[in-house]
Amino acid sequence: MTRWLFSSVLAGALAVLVSGCGGSNSSTSAASTAGASGSTSESGGTIPAALLGTWTTTLKASDLPANPPPELAGAKKWQLQIAETGGVDNGPVLSIVGDLDQLEGPTPQVSGNELKLLHEECAASGTEQFFDNTYSYEIQGDSLRITTVSNQCTDHVAETILTSEPWTKQG
Repeated sequence: MTRWLFSSVLAGALAVLVSGCGGSNSSTSAASTAGASGSTSESGGTIPAALLGTWTTTLKASDLPANPPPELAGAKKWQLQIAETGGVDNGPVLSIVGDLDQLEGPTPQVSGNELKLLHEECAASGTEQFFDNTYSYEIQGDSLRITTVSNQCTDHVAETILTSEPWTKQG
């Protein structure tokens, strides 16, 4: 992705974060927020308010495969930015951002505790492909845990980043 697109997605995500400031500091569980209002994408699902925002994680060496692809070898700290706007047709986006650049920004679709990433990028064997992959998620306080339900990408880059360690909510 070009830096322009990354900047546009980041600006959209930051605009959503700034406009959402001033809420309560109380933390809630996924079970109590699953029905909370959020964004409705053209593809169906609503993104619960508790899932929106910026999350961070740090991968450990033990999370990586023996010969990690370049995307995993270079970055240990990751951000997950989930926003109501900034994606395709200014719809919702789930951006995975490494130390230097955005890895990808698929469209999230949420149903209950299931998180489907539409058009998730896969660059296995140097060939770029896109898949609709499904994960489950659980929020406890400021911690988000993502688990694979089904993933068709054979390079496992995004899957490793999303599922290896828990994510911590920022701000």
